[in-house]
Amino acid sequence: MDRRHLILNRVFTRLQTVDGIKTFWRNRDGVPDELLPAIIMLDSDEEARQETENRGRPMTTTNLVTIKPEIYITIPSQKPQNLTVHNILNDFRIKILKAIFNDNQGTDSLQSLIGANGEIFYAGCATDLARNRPMNGEMGLMLHIKYVFRPGEF
Repeated sequence: MDRRHLILNRVFTRLQTVDGIKTFWRNRDGVPDELLPAIIMLDSDEEARQETENRGRPMTTTNLVTIKPEIYITIPSQKPQNLTVHNILNDFRIKILKAIFNDNQGTDSLQSLIGANGEIFYAGCATDLARNRPMNGEMGLMLHIKYVFRPGEF
C-alpha cells in the first residue's frame, strides 16, 4: 500500500463531488474550452520532514511527509468585463474546500488515511486575475497534506 497514492486518489475522488463542474482531470495540462468549467488536480511535490538529529535511525523509521497537490479551477473566459468571474471562482473554491475538509467519515476518508498525526492545511490560492496575468478565469488552490510515512507499509 502506498499511502501517498491512496491520499491523492481520495482527494481526486472528493473533487469529483463538486457540483457544477463539467469535467475533472488529473495531471493534465490545459483543457479545451468546450470542457469547461473544469477541475484539474496535479499530484505535484512531496517533502519529508528534515531530521537534524538521530541521523543513525533505522531505515524502517517512520517520518512525517507533506504532499502538496495543486488544484486548479478553470472556467470559460468572460473577457473583457469578467463580470462574474470572481463569484464563480470563489464559489467553486468553497465547494472544493468543503469536499476536502469534510471528508472524515469511514475507513477510506482523508482523515483516516492521514491518521491522527496527519493534517490538511489550506495554504492559499492564486488566480490569473491580476495585472499582467491572462485574466481568463482560473484559480489554483494549494493544499499541504501531512501524513506519517511508514516504510513497512509497502
